[in-house]
Amino acid sequence: MARPDRKDHPLLELIPVDQLSEEQKAFRPSNEERIPLYRMRRDPTVWGDLFDDSAFFNHDLAIWRENGTLLCIEDNHFWRPNGFREQYISFSLYEGYEIGIHGTYCNIYGKTDAAIAETATFLWSLKQGEDEESYLAIPILPSLLPEQLARILDANPLRLFRFEKGNWSAEQSVVLATRSFPLHVWLTCASFEDNGTAFVDAMETRQQYSFGMFVMTFPNTDHIPLSSDNLERFLKLNLTFDKLELCMLDSECALLPLSMKTNALKYVIELTPFDASDFETLDVVAKDLDLRIILGSTFNWDELLVALFNRMAELGHFQRLCVSVDEGHYGYIIHEDSAHIAEALIAAITANTKLECLDLSDTYRCLQWSSHFQGIFKAMEDHQGLRKFHLDKLLPLDYDSESEGSESEAAVYQWLRQLLSRNRKIVVYDSSRKRCSNGEEIDNIYLLNDILNKSTNLVKDATPLRPLLVTTALVGSCSGKFQHSALLLSDHADMLCDLVQAVNIEELTVVSEEAIEAAPASRPSVESSEDPKRRRNESPPRATKKAARS
Repeated sequence: MARPDRKDHPLLELIPVDQLSEEQKAFRPSNEERIPLYRMRRDPTVWGDLFDDSAFFNHDLAIWRENGTLLCIEDNHFWRPNGFREQYISFSLYEGYEIGIHGTYCNIYGKTDAAIAETATFLWSLKQGEDEESYLAIPILPSLLPEQLARILDANPLRLFRFEKGNWSAEQSVVLATRSFPLHVWLTCASFEDNGTAFVDAMETRQQYSFGMFVMTFPNTDHIPLSSDNLERFLKLNLTFDKLELCMLDSECALLPLSMKTNALKYVIELTPFDASDFETLDVVAKDLDLRIILGSTFNWDELLVALFNRMAELGHFQRLCVSVDEGHYGYIIHEDSAHIAEALIAAITANTKLECLDLSDTYRCLQWSSHFQGIFKAMEDHQGLRKFHLDKLLPLDYDSESEGSESEAAVYQWLRQLLSRNRKIVVYDSSRKRCSNGEEIDNIYLLNDILNKSTNLVKDATPLRPLLVTTALVGSCSGKFQHSALLLSDHADMLCDLVQAVNIEELTVVSEEAIEAAPASRPSVESSEDPKRRRNESPPRATKKAARS
């Protein structure tokens, strides 16, 4: 397969092989045709100046910098230039805050750490774009000067910086803590040369009282990057975080993250060192709570779950609640009698009137909810806020309709059907993020609810396209479906009036009763009999056009 011609990139100029210096040749792999080497005609001012041409970068290539470094844009992650196997760093950049398949993967090679840091600063400081979110995964570089780090962080305030492995100096950690905007940062397997003292000191005196996203992940409690004293100081900071994510902590401070000022909290907690009374006055601040509960070696974990759900009911401020329950040191555990846990959960659902999303999809190892769905669904029927309910499966994999206490499959789907018919704003998902359904019967309820909700939202949005969208739906997807058309017109009766006023009575074709009686009793629907291409090309009725213009 022939390579695309890369000689036309506005910023890059191909360096012919016979013009390579000895220094440049030292970077080259044995196959010189494999990695073309370029130099920049001028420096880019934004990231897109260099990387927006995706067709140009669909193979490995390298860009020479005048400071003696080499930027390699990778298609093959295993390529390493001859002679510089250890002297390099790797980084990747993605659009948005999630790792995706469409990212930019690069290595920077050089003779000195300072030169590599200089090139890294230049690249990582390029503007991503106005109001664009991005995710940059980079190593912690000891050679990065504080002013270089500040330049990198300040260039893209909306960017999520993931710093992977390495040791923060005191000067670098102060820069990290003192940005004048809500910084989004993720520290993974990181450490501080002073056990985090300078970092926490700077966070305590931070002028900006809000921090963006702060994620700190580590393999286990032996590798927490902060000392015990500094960790406790951090957990008691008078700062508000947009999102906070922490791994499991030692028992002495394990409850403190739940009381931190944060809009969203993702946290892992082990129940072993706690009693039910420890949760009775627990102050959980986050409205969006993602809590992974590890049972540990406790045998009364059901009582602790009940206490936790009871406290959630008392607080009553949650908007999103995701609870995971993992087996403890004794392996796969399922509590046979979970009625009391279900009752506490139902109380939490009912009390949290602003709850929009409930996720229990990762509790199946220890809890079977299927026999309690009747009560759970009943609590959701009149819930004004709930929009999404995630579970593992409506029926467990080892479901046996003849076993004692098992509900019939028909009964479970009847409960679901009743929920969807009484609360038309909720959707129930399984672990694969598919809607729970028994087929056409419940699918039709979902479809009806979708039409109702989209129609209602269309009224709220008051978009100028409403007349066109309503009339298009009436003559399209809702055509011939009385219930769907009735729901649509119940929200958009004014559109019906406009349509009637737009009709030219003189152009109507009057069909006689004899012709109607002579017509076949049944005929295929217009949607199924017409050629779809022809249907797309036809113009809408005059009434539709007029309604759209009004």
